[in-house]
Amino acid sequence: MGETQGDPMKHRRIRRKWSALVPAAITAAALYWSIFGFAQTGPPALASLFPSGALLYLEAKDFGALLAQWDSADEKKTWLESPSYQVFQRSQLLLRLSSAQGEFAAAAGVPADYGLANSIAGGNSALAMFVPESASREASSGGVAVTSTKSFSQL
Repeated sequence: MGETQGDPMKHRRIRRKWSALVPAAITAAALYWSIFGFAQTGPPALASLFPSGALLYLEAKDFGALLAQWDSADEKKTWLESPSYQVFQRSQLLLRLSSAQGEFAAAAGVPADYGLANSIAGGNSALAMFVPESASREASSGGVAVTSTKSFSQL
């Protein structure tokens, strides 16, 4: 036999090795790509989960802990006993917020209060407040004025 043709048995062994090696390499590459190619770098930013136009947006790494800290804080006791809080209790702002809170509770079927906030607050949390469509129409027609003031009674 000539040297140019080579050993047919040797060629079959090489083909058999390659036929086993190629699918194994493809499987390993697909597995690597599925694990590391699609791996997320982390959860999406909470702000991206909300529509734009929020009147107020709050994001906290541990909202539940912040609420618990506020409940036990001396600042809360001082605020609740302050003349500013007494003025706030009689303000138009509180009346409007209470009305909106009642409307939300009626629509959602759950009371929108501090108890609800405590029960749903957890680790990485976000809260967004939006102006209802009817209120935004009133504001554009001059029915509601938002001002910056130190006295809640004027709001």
